[in-house]
Amino acid sequence: MLTHDLILWESEYPWFRDNIRDQISHEEFKIQEWWSDKIDVSNKEVNILNAGMGAYSLQFCIEQDAKYTRLIDMDPITEEISNLVNNPGPWCHLLMDVTFDYSHIPEADIYINTSCEHSYPMKNVIPKNKLCVLSGCNLTKRGHINLIHSCDDLIEQAELSAIIDKHEMTFKREDDLGVREYSQYFVIGEK
Repeated sequence: MLTHDLILWESEYPWFRDNIRDQISHEEFKIQEWWSDKIDVSNKEVNILNAGMGAYSLQFCIEQDAKYTRLIDMDPITEEISNLVNNPGPWCHLLMDVTFDYSHIPEADIYINTSCEHSYPMKNVIPKNKLCVLSGCNLTKRGHINLIHSCDDLIEQAELSAIIDKHEMTFKREDDLGVREYSQYFVIGEK
């Protein structure tokens, strides 16, 4: 069933294979791994924004015994893929296709968005006094509507008042635009 659905999606959505490959890449694992040993999600509710199919972020939350994790994304096809891949249980809820109508995002203890380049600034999403993990890159690519140019850029966009940690990684990308390096920026902080 999964293979049949993937073939159908690939024929309807020509970008599908590249999108999935990006979500399960070595780079994506390194991005998620960075925050996973820096914050304690045990017994906490976590909202993962721009979750995609939750390839690694959800698993890190489950491994650390998060009380409840919500995968939140704007892309309606993501819900179909994520339901097939993740098999939601009492520890996870897939809240998809919210088009970032912020009033529909339930409150949580921790907010994670490791794809800030795909969304508008997080200042209107993350409530005050909440822990958040933000990451974004400066890679020009389809779907990247908000390129991030530094850790300070993330801090300003989210209006963070307390910074716990920040970091930068460099990756390489090869696609129809050629081979190029880009930077991924990380911030853990409170609003």
